[in-house]
Amino acid sequence: VDVPEIKARDRSVITRTAVRELSAYWHGGDVLLSIDNSMPDNDGFRIEWGGCGRTTVVKARRSSGLLYGAYEMLRVQQTFGIGAMTKRVGGYGVAGRNMEEDKHEGGSCVRVTSSFPAFSYRLLEYNDRIVEGANAGCQGNGMLQWDDINGGRGTMGIDLKERITAYARANASIGINGCVLNGAEVATDVLNSRYLNKARAVAGSLRPYGIRAYLSVSLDSPVGGLVAANPLDASVKDWWKKKIKEIYAKIPDFGGFIINADYAGLLGPDDYGHSCADGVNLLANLLAQYGGIVVWRGSCCNGNGGSVMPAVTDITSIDGLLASNVIMQLNPFSRAFQPIDTCIRMLDGMEKTPAMIECRLTDGFFAGSCGPY
Repeated sequence: VDVPEIKARDRSVITRTAVRELSAYWHGGDVLLSIDNSMPDNDGFRIEWGGCGRTTVVKARRSSGLLYGAYEMLRVQQTFGIGAMTKRVGGYGVAGRNMEEDKHEGGSCVRVTSSFPAFSYRLLEYNDRIVEGANAGCQGNGMLQWDDINGGRGTMGIDLKERITAYARANASIGINGCVLNGAEVATDVLNSRYLNKARAVAGSLRPYGIRAYLSVSLDSPVGGLVAANPLDASVKDWWKKKIKEIYAKIPDFGGFIINADYAGLLGPDDYGHSCADGVNLLANLLAQYGGIVVWRGSCCNGNGGSVMPAVTDITSIDGLLASNVIMQLNPFSRAFQPIDTCIRMLDGMEKTPAMIECRLTDGFFAGSCGPY
């Protein structure tokens, strides 16, 4: 059996992953992975399927698009078979989601598949607790096993590395491009150097699959006698500036922060007479120079955790006041937001702020014993 040749003009770590995946599992003809700067600047891809001895060409603006294109090829091969890629058989191109056109070259017909993401940020939050002796997630023991990562050297054992690699590979195969490494119930020590070294080790295993690491943090994180959560205090701003610089020195492709304002009894800006926007924007402005974002996980401010309309008012009142790299993450599992019409009010009310919906995939807990909807 002839072994297909997999070529790539791009030498990035993500493209090398795509080459490795196709080399191991692709059973068709030769493949060329090519960066095409004329394509939209996102994670999309375009596949020109080869047939009759022709080379299949995968094009993308970004290396992540080449990886997603490689996974699309493997998905089609597994689901419909090799023949479906060059002919409208087996359902692909009829029921397939991506077959868009026939391209005629030199008198022959080439099937073309393209796919472009509807959303730029596709995050999976693993609800893990990064504290000693409490490696607990939504479903039993924490998958990332933080205690087994050496915080001094930022290294891990082979078994854990293989586990995280399998996790990254599965996520990348369905287009996930960000992973929040810890859950909402954060502790201030998640940002100390020891735990950042652990996060660096995990991020290193995610990076080859185009997945950026994020951390869930509290605005009450600054330590050392500072007025912790006061976003207008100069010493607090300086603390965050140095901490963010440290993070990017360890994790150059760090995605940003998930912030839970006034969550679970932690102090927030309103405790110092300021708005949630003041606290969120402090971090957003500091992250912007590195290309990072803030995802504000919208529970409630001002202690309105059990009331629907005050919660909606709290959130929508700062629409338009948030930095451009802030995304509102609507949490329908908060008691205040559980009624579905409340979620609709929230989305309607945030006209100037990008929003994302939070979906629970595991039955860890549901406020008020409510199931997913």
